[in-house]
Amino acid sequence: ERRDARWRRPTDAAPTRTALQGLAAVARLRGAALVAAGRIRSVIVYYCYLSSPVGDLLLAGDARGIHCLGFPEDKMRRDPASDWIFNEQPFVEPARQLDDYFSGARTAFALPLALSGTEFQIQVLKELRRIPYGETVSYADVARRIGRPKAVRAVGAANARNPLPIFVPCHRVIGSRGDLTGFGGGLATKAMLLRLEAEHSRFPSVLQEH
Repeated sequence: ERRDARWRRPTDAAPTRTALQGLAAVARLRGAALVAAGRIRSVIVYYCYLSSPVGDLLLAGDARGIHCLGFPEDKMRRDPASDWIFNEQPFVEPARQLDDYFSGARTAFALPLALSGTEFQIQVLKELRRIPYGETVSYADVARRIGRPKAVRAVGAANARNPLPIFVPCHRVIGSRGDLTGFGGGLATKAMLLRLEAEHSRFPSVLQEH
């Protein structure tokens, strides 16, 4: 088995169901126990850390799907909330797919994602998911594609608030002149992700002249 990213996985877990089924099943079991104990919670959130070439990534999700991927540094750094529950088991399949991505064997993710934000932000996030692997677009391109050509700055703000980087590839959005511009996980991380995708796609790298 390829272990390029050296994920920390539970040794006795196997991805026999989809990632969403795994999250939902664990949530139901834990929820039943909390109800029986008189500690009712509306949403149970699980999290774990996964080692990767860009540092330890925080993954979090509930029965709806994954709703957070956090980088270890910069503005996209995330810390678990006090009521989140550490559990690696629901994230075996996301870990496998991320492992494949970082090794160049995967160009798209097949995972349940629970997008959050305003209606406009979710519209931007959905458009970001349509950007093909190995390609880049500008913030103005995204604004035009969602029918809001004058909302370039708002698109940039929504991009910066993306709770699921990599899964929702905000790193594929660059400046109109080809510059990398900002990235909540750090420009070095953005450059690394773009180089990775350029190496495993038919498109020329936007970084060739940077």
